Amino acid sequence: MTQAELKNRIVEKSIPHFMVWESRSKYFNDLYINKIKEVYNLEVVFLYEFEEIVQIHKATFDGKLFVMFNNSLGPIKNAPELAPRNFFIVIVENIGQGLKNSFGDKLVSFYDFDKTNVGSLLKDMYPLNSRQAEKISELCNNDIYKSILELDKVSMLKGNFVDNLNMLTGEDIMDFSIKFDVFGLVNMVVNKSSNAIDEMQEFLSADQNIIGFITLLYHTYKNILQIKEQPYYDVADIEKCTGIKSGMIYAIKKNYNINNFSVDYLENKMFFCSSLIKGIKDGIYTEEEAFYYSCFI
Repeated sequence: MTQAELKNRIVEKSIPHFMVWESRSKYFNDLYINKIKEVYNLEVVFLYEFEEIVQIHKATFDGKLFVMFNNSLGPIKNAPELAPRNFFIVIVENIGQGLKNSFGDKLVSFYDFDKTNVGSLLKDMYPLNSRQAEKISELCNNDIYKSILELDKVSMLKGNFVDNLNMLTGEDIMDFSIKFDVFGLVNMVVNKSSNAIDEMQEFLSADQNIIGFITLLYHTYKNILQIKEQPYYDVADIEKCTGIKSGMIYAIKKNYNINNFSVDYLENKMFFCSSLIKGIKDGIYTEEEAFYYSCFI
Protein backbone atom coordinates (compact mmCIF):
# COMPACT_ATOMS: atom_id res chain seq x y z
CA MET A 1 0.00 0.00 0.00
CA THR A 2 1.36 3.44 -0.85
CA GLN A 3 1.19 6.47 1.41
CA ALA A 4 -1.43 8.05 -0.87
CA GLU A 5 -3.54 4.85 -0.68
CA LEU A 6 -3.28 4.89 3.12
CA LYS A 7 -4.52 8.47 3.15
CA ASN A 8 -7.58 7.52 1.06
CA ARG A 9 -8.33 4.41 3.12
CA ILE A 10 -8.24 6.40 6.36
CA VAL A 11 -10.89 8.73 4.95
CA GLU A 12 -12.91 5.74 3.73
CA LYS A 13 -12.50 3.98 7.10
CA SER A 14 -11.15 0.89 5.38
CA ILE A 15 -7.63 0.47 6.78
CA PRO A 16 -6.50 -3.01 7.92
CA HIS A 17 -6.62 -3.63 11.67
CA PHE A 18 -2.96 -4.67 11.53
CA MET A 19 -0.35 -2.76 9.52
CA VAL A 20 3.40 -2.53 9.17
CA TRP A 21 4.76 0.90 8.25
CA GLU A 22 8.17 1.20 6.65
CA SER A 23 9.02 4.77 7.56
CA ARG A 24 11.94 6.98 8.56
CA SER A 25 9.84 10.11 9.04
CA LYS A 26 8.60 11.13 12.48
CA TYR A 27 6.58 13.85 10.78
CA PHE A 28 4.55 11.41 8.68
CA ASN A 29 4.28 8.87 11.48
CA ASP A 30 2.71 11.48 13.77
CA LEU A 31 0.56 12.88 10.95
CA TYR A 32 -1.10 9.57 10.04
CA ILE A 33 -1.33 8.23 13.60
CA ASN A 34 -3.20 11.37 14.60
CA LYS A 35 -5.41 11.16 11.51
CA ILE A 36 -6.36 7.54 12.28
CA LYS A 37 -6.97 8.46 15.91
CA GLU A 38 -9.31 11.27 14.84
CA VAL A 39 -11.25 9.43 12.12
CA TYR A 40 -11.75 6.22 14.11
CA ASN A 41 -12.05 7.92 17.51
CA LEU A 42 -9.32 5.79 19.09
CA GLU A 43 -7.01 6.03 22.07
CA VAL A 44 -3.34 5.63 21.12
CA VAL A 45 -1.29 3.18 23.19
CA PHE A 46 2.47 3.02 22.52
CA LEU A 47 4.28 -0.29 23.03
CA TYR A 48 8.03 -0.49 23.56
CA GLU A 49 8.75 -4.20 24.10
CA PHE A 50 7.66 -7.25 22.14
CA GLU A 51 6.46 -8.76 25.41
CA GLU A 52 3.82 -6.08 25.55
CA ILE A 53 2.14 -7.52 22.47
CA VAL A 54 0.38 -9.90 24.84
CA GLN A 55 -1.74 -6.90 25.79
CA ILE A 56 -3.13 -6.87 22.27
CA HIS A 57 -4.03 -10.56 22.26
CA LYS A 58 -5.70 -10.33 25.66
CA ALA A 59 -7.38 -6.96 25.16
CA THR A 60 -11.15 -7.29 25.44
CA PHE A 61 -11.78 -3.54 25.27
CA ASP A 62 -12.35 -1.71 22.01
CA GLY A 63 -11.17 1.62 20.65
CA LYS A 64 -7.38 1.28 21.00
CA LEU A 65 -4.67 2.03 18.46
CA PHE A 66 -1.55 0.13 19.51
CA VAL A 67 1.68 1.53 18.02
CA MET A 68 5.14 -0.04 18.30
CA PHE A 69 8.38 1.51 17.04
CA ASN A 70 11.16 -0.99 16.52
CA ASN A 71 14.32 -1.60 14.53
CA SER A 72 13.03 -4.90 13.19
CA LEU A 73 9.84 -6.90 13.05
CA GLY A 74 11.27 -9.49 15.43
CA PRO A 75 8.69 -12.18 16.15
CA ILE A 76 5.89 -10.32 14.37
CA LYS A 77 5.14 -12.31 11.23
CA ASN A 78 1.35 -12.38 11.21
CA ALA A 79 -1.45 -10.15 12.34
CA PRO A 80 -2.31 -10.60 16.03
CA GLU A 81 -5.83 -11.34 17.11
CA LEU A 82 -7.56 -8.05 17.73
CA ALA A 83 -10.82 -7.00 19.30
CA PRO A 84 -13.24 -5.58 16.68
CA ARG A 85 -12.32 -1.91 17.16
CA ASN A 86 -8.63 -2.25 18.01
CA PHE A 87 -5.79 -1.53 15.60
CA PHE A 88 -2.08 -2.37 15.71
CA ILE A 89 0.72 -0.62 13.80
CA VAL A 90 4.38 -1.63 13.83
CA ILE A 91 6.74 1.06 12.51
CA VAL A 92 10.20 0.05 11.29
CA GLU A 93 12.80 1.81 9.16
CA ASN A 94 13.71 -1.06 6.83
CA ILE A 95 11.97 -4.27 5.77
CA GLY A 96 13.52 -7.02 3.66
CA GLN A 97 11.88 -7.82 0.34
CA GLY A 98 10.80 -11.26 1.51
CA LEU A 99 8.87 -9.87 4.45
CA LYS A 100 7.42 -7.12 2.27
CA ASN A 101 5.81 -9.73 0.06
CA SER A 102 4.42 -11.66 3.04
CA PHE A 103 2.55 -8.67 4.47
CA GLY A 104 0.77 -7.73 1.22
CA ASP A 105 -1.59 -4.76 1.56
CA LYS A 106 -0.91 -4.60 5.30
CA LEU A 107 2.46 -3.04 4.49
CA VAL A 108 2.63 0.73 3.94
CA SER A 109 5.83 2.08 2.39
CA PHE A 110 6.18 5.73 3.34
CA TYR A 111 8.02 8.28 1.27
CA ASP A 112 11.71 8.22 2.04
CA PHE A 113 11.85 11.78 0.86
CA ASP A 114 15.01 13.61 0.02
CA LYS A 115 15.84 16.48 -2.30
CA THR A 116 15.08 14.35 -5.35
CA ASN A 117 11.48 13.37 -4.69
CA VAL A 118 9.85 16.27 -2.81
CA GLY A 119 7.88 17.17 -5.94
CA SER A 120 6.33 13.69 -6.14
CA LEU A 121 5.19 13.96 -2.55
CA LEU A 122 3.66 17.41 -3.07
CA LYS A 123 1.76 16.13 -6.11
CA ASP A 124 0.07 13.51 -3.93
CA MET A 125 -0.76 15.99 -1.18
CA TYR A 126 -2.03 18.99 -3.18
CA PRO A 127 -4.02 19.66 -6.40
CA LEU A 128 -0.88 20.07 -8.51
CA ASN A 129 0.33 18.25 -11.58
CA SER A 130 3.90 16.90 -11.75
CA ARG A 131 5.39 20.00 -13.33
CA GLN A 132 3.70 22.37 -10.90
CA ALA A 133 4.81 20.31 -7.92
CA GLU A 134 8.42 20.26 -9.11
CA LYS A 135 8.36 24.03 -9.54
CA ILE A 136 7.14 24.55 -5.97
CA SER A 137 9.75 22.11 -4.68
CA GLU A 138 12.44 24.09 -6.50
CA LEU A 139 11.04 27.39 -5.19
CA CYS A 140 11.29 26.07 -1.62
CA ASN A 141 14.83 24.73 -2.13
CA ASN A 142 13.60 21.12 -2.08
CA ASP A 143 12.73 21.45 1.61
CA ILE A 144 9.66 19.29 2.30
CA TYR A 145 8.71 21.06 5.53
CA LYS A 146 8.98 24.51 3.99
CA SER A 147 7.01 23.36 0.91
CA ILE A 148 4.17 22.03 3.08
CA LEU A 149 4.12 25.20 5.17
CA GLU A 150 3.89 27.48 2.16
CA LEU A 151 1.32 25.42 0.24
CA ASP A 152 -0.86 25.15 3.33
CA LYS A 153 -0.75 28.93 3.62
CA VAL A 154 -2.12 29.15 0.09
CA SER A 155 -4.79 26.58 1.00
CA MET A 156 -6.10 28.96 3.66
CA LEU A 157 -6.90 31.65 1.08
CA LYS A 158 -10.34 31.84 -0.48
CA GLY A 159 -10.76 30.83 -4.10
CA ASN A 160 -9.05 28.36 -6.40
CA PHE A 161 -5.82 26.91 -5.04
CA VAL A 162 -3.75 27.15 -8.24
CA ASP A 163 -5.14 30.60 -9.07
CA ASN A 164 -4.05 31.86 -5.65
CA LEU A 165 -0.65 30.26 -6.12
CA ASN A 166 -0.30 31.98 -9.48
CA MET A 167 -1.25 35.30 -7.89
CA LEU A 168 1.45 34.97 -5.23
CA THR A 169 4.18 33.92 -7.64
CA GLY A 170 3.18 36.62 -10.12
CA GLU A 171 2.80 34.33 -13.13
CA ASP A 172 1.38 31.02 -14.26
CA ILE A 173 2.77 28.22 -12.10
CA MET A 174 3.01 26.09 -15.23
CA ASP A 175 5.60 28.31 -16.87
CA PHE A 176 7.13 30.69 -14.35
CA SER A 177 10.89 30.89 -14.01
CA ILE A 178 11.79 31.18 -10.36
CA LYS A 179 12.64 34.81 -9.78
CA PHE A 180 11.85 35.26 -6.12
CA ASP A 181 11.06 33.24 -3.00
CA VAL A 182 8.00 35.14 -1.79
CA PHE A 183 7.38 32.55 0.93
CA GLY A 184 10.92 32.97 2.24
CA LEU A 185 10.40 36.71 2.61
CA VAL A 186 7.24 36.11 4.66
CA ASN A 187 9.24 33.92 7.04
CA MET A 188 12.00 36.55 7.28
CA VAL A 189 9.52 39.33 8.05
CA VAL A 190 7.69 37.32 10.70
CA ASN A 191 10.98 36.26 12.30
CA LYS A 192 12.42 39.82 11.97
CA SER A 193 15.46 38.55 10.10
CA SER A 194 18.26 41.02 9.39
CA ASN A 195 18.39 39.63 5.83
CA ALA A 196 14.85 40.83 5.08
CA ILE A 197 15.93 44.24 3.71
CA ASP A 198 17.94 42.78 0.84
CA GLU A 199 15.16 40.32 0.05
CA MET A 200 12.61 43.15 0.03
CA GLN A 201 14.56 44.96 -2.66
CA GLU A 202 14.68 41.79 -4.75
CA PHE A 203 10.94 41.34 -4.23
CA LEU A 204 10.19 44.79 -5.65
CA SER A 205 12.66 44.32 -8.50
CA ALA A 206 10.94 41.06 -9.45
CA ASP A 207 7.60 42.93 -9.73
CA GLN A 208 5.76 40.54 -7.40
CA ASN A 209 2.14 40.77 -6.24
CA ILE A 210 2.21 43.03 -3.17
CA ILE A 211 -1.41 42.51 -2.09
CA GLY A 212 -0.85 38.77 -2.36
CA PHE A 213 2.24 39.07 -0.16
CA ILE A 214 0.45 41.08 2.54
CA THR A 215 -2.45 38.61 2.43
CA LEU A 216 -0.04 35.73 2.96
CA LEU A 217 1.60 37.64 5.81
CA TYR A 218 -1.82 38.16 7.43
CA HIS A 219 -2.65 34.44 7.30
CA THR A 220 0.73 33.54 8.76
CA TYR A 221 0.13 35.76 11.79
CA LYS A 222 -3.42 34.40 12.08
CA ASN A 223 -2.28 30.77 12.07
CA ILE A 224 0.44 31.42 14.66
CA LEU A 225 -2.18 33.12 16.87
CA GLN A 226 -4.68 30.27 16.54
CA ILE A 227 -2.06 27.67 17.41
CA LYS A 228 -0.72 29.74 20.30
CA GLU A 229 -4.18 30.14 21.84
CA GLN A 230 -4.84 26.40 21.96
CA PRO A 231 -4.32 24.75 25.36
CA TYR A 232 -3.55 21.45 23.64
CA TYR A 233 -0.19 19.95 22.75
CA ASP A 234 -1.57 17.19 20.56
CA VAL A 235 -1.57 18.19 16.87
CA ALA A 236 -4.82 16.34 16.16
CA ASP A 237 -6.60 18.32 18.90
CA ILE A 238 -5.22 21.61 17.58
CA GLU A 239 -6.33 20.70 14.06
CA LYS A 240 -9.83 19.82 15.26
CA CYS A 241 -10.23 23.13 17.16
CA THR A 242 -8.67 25.49 14.62
CA GLY A 243 -9.27 23.83 11.25
CA ILE A 244 -5.58 24.32 10.44
CA LYS A 245 -4.14 21.29 8.66
CA SER A 246 -1.78 19.16 10.71
CA GLY A 247 0.97 19.63 8.13
CA MET A 248 0.84 23.38 8.61
CA ILE A 249 0.82 23.04 12.41
CA TYR A 250 4.01 20.99 12.31
CA ALA A 251 5.63 23.39 9.85
CA ILE A 252 4.70 26.54 11.81
CA LYS A 253 6.11 25.06 15.00
CA LYS A 254 9.28 24.19 13.11
CA ASN A 255 9.72 27.60 11.44
CA TYR A 256 8.58 29.94 14.22
CA ASN A 257 9.15 30.12 17.96
CA ILE A 258 5.53 30.67 18.93
CA ASN A 259 6.46 31.70 22.48
CA ASN A 260 8.21 34.78 21.08
CA PHE A 261 4.87 36.25 19.96
CA SER A 262 2.30 37.74 22.32
CA VAL A 263 -1.40 37.55 21.53
CA ASP A 264 -1.64 41.35 21.39
CA TYR A 265 1.28 41.54 18.98
CA LEU A 266 -0.23 38.99 16.60
CA GLU A 267 -3.68 40.60 16.72
CA ASN A 268 -2.16 44.01 15.99
CA LYS A 269 -0.20 42.60 13.06
CA MET A 270 -3.34 41.01 11.59
CA PHE A 271 -5.29 44.26 11.94
CA PHE A 272 -2.43 46.24 10.40
CA CYS A 273 -2.15 43.91 7.39
CA SER A 274 -5.90 44.20 6.80
CA SER A 275 -5.69 47.99 7.07
CA LEU A 276 -2.86 48.10 4.53
CA ILE A 277 -4.80 46.06 1.98
CA LYS A 278 -7.85 48.30 2.47
CA GLY A 279 -5.60 51.38 2.25
CA ILE A 280 -4.23 50.24 -1.13
CA LYS A 281 -7.72 49.69 -2.49
CA ASP A 282 -8.92 53.05 -1.12
CA GLY A 283 -5.94 54.91 -2.55
CA ILE A 284 -4.48 55.85 0.86
CA TYR A 285 -1.21 54.00 0.22
CA THR A 286 0.67 53.08 -2.90
CA GLU A 287 1.45 49.37 -3.11
CA GLU A 288 5.14 50.04 -2.48
CA GLU A 289 4.37 52.11 0.63
CA ALA A 290 2.09 49.40 1.99
CA PHE A 291 4.74 46.79 1.29
CA TYR A 292 7.40 48.62 3.31
CA TYR A 293 4.95 49.29 6.15
CA SER A 294 4.02 45.59 6.30
CA CYS A 295 7.68 44.61 6.64
CA PHE A 296 8.93 47.27 9.05
CA ILE A 297 6.05 48.32 11.34
